[in-house]
Amino acid sequence: MKTPKFVLTLICLIASGMAFAEMGLPVAPVSMSTEEASEVKAELPPKGLVPSVVLQLSSGPIFSQYAFVADKSRRTLTIWQNIGGKLEFIEAHPIDYGKMPGDKKVSGDFKTPEGIYFFQKQLHGPELNFDEYGSYAFTLNYPNHFDSLENKTGYGIWLHGIPDNKTLSRGSRGCVVVRNNIIKHVGQYINLEQTPMIVANEVKYVSKEELEKKRLMVQTWLQSWVSSWQSKDLDTYMGYYAEDFKSENFNKKRWHNHKKYLAKKYEFISVSARQPIILSYGSEVVVRFVQDYRSDQHIDIGQKNLYISWNQSSNDFKIKGEEWAALKSELVALLQKDKDKDKNIAQ
Repeated sequence: MKTPKFVLTLICLIASGMAFAEMGLPVAPVSMSTEEASEVKAELPPKGLVPSVVLQLSSGPIFSQYAFVADKSRRTLTIWQNIGGKLEFIEAHPIDYGKMPGDKKVSGDFKTPEGIYFFQKQLHGPELNFDEYGSYAFTLNYPNHFDSLENKTGYGIWLHGIPDNKTLSRGSRGCVVVRNNIIKHVGQYINLEQTPMIVANEVKYVSKEELEKKRLMVQTWLQSWVSSWQSKDLDTYMGYYAEDFKSENFNKKRWHNHKKYLAKKYEFISVSARQPIILSYGSEVVVRFVQDYRSDQHIDIGQKNLYISWNQSSNDFKIKGEEWAALKSELVALLQKDKDKDKNIAQ
């Protein structure tokens, strides 16, 4: 009985492939279907609970009402929104992350950094190698302020897509990875430079009541910091700052001298912290708000970022860094429009 030709052909193809592999020559990978490649499944958050890392999102027009939370242990990206002052779950998607476990420390370690980050730029089309990054990518501000204080190195950490014929469990160079159709979809929730993504080894979920207690704790601390600044109580004000505080060219001593000079120069100082967002991961806290500063000689309005160290055993907060940038004119107009709307509602 003769062996059919198609069987002989198949045997030859298999044999040649094995021979190429043994010689170290590349063998074309077998293309997987979407179903075969999607072996990773998203894990929904526990019912009625919220992530402890998102204490407060924006309720106004300036900052993002959304937050992305990437959980390595669950291999899941969840998206959350401020709805009526409450943190609400929107959706969940499976993810891939760095080939190596743990927090990123140095360039080339194939680890995904853990912490509080913000989306910076959108990349698409010819800017990307589709086979590696899919159709779209959103860059993150790694290393952030905390990372820089710890001398962490590396760059190019993104949230990006992956083609359907690639497995979602191959491990990345450090990026967070989702399916190509998902990266297109989640872009609607991203406001560049404003929408945060918190990357955690394992997200802790808490009740909304517990989250509210933590939020109020940070909010009360923030208002106390503002009050000490307005009252020119320099000793109390500087007590809010860490010994290793850094802000541009200022260390704590220079910051103290600078604020002392301004306290003497201005007859009065008025400061408000509007529309704050509060994010927390481990001992790191980021508070971002609209700072409205007024004195008898100077007025400005801008975005203030506070980078805070939180000793959770003593509930002690210390500012390790500050950033300020003037709001663009169109954002100031939006802010004024929102303020006028609130006045009309109050009437």
